[in-house]
Amino acid sequence: MYRILFVALCVLAACDVPDNPVIDQGILLQDGRNCYENRCFNLNMAAGQVQMFGRNPARIPAGIAYQDGVVTADDFQRMFAAANAAYAQGIGRR
Repeated sequence: MYRILFVALCVLAACDVPDNPVIDQGILLQDGRNCYENRCFNLNMAAGQVQMFGRNPARIPAGIAYQDGVVTADDFQRMFAAANAAYAQGIGRR
């Protein structure tokens, strides 16, 4: 039983996640799931927050102009890092 589960998880981990479209100005963003180079986060443009599964929402770092729906690869990485640095749900300050 555990072998089947292990193999299934290995297969899923090996799958590439489709990237967001890239244009001359940068990476196109959308509300919801955004991925680039196998780095994904959920974006809530109205709240100015990014979130990874199982973590609390985090503010989009200052200086990133995301409102037009396009960011550079460096800005995307900064958004991913902010989402990744957030406390796991159920952990942290109370």
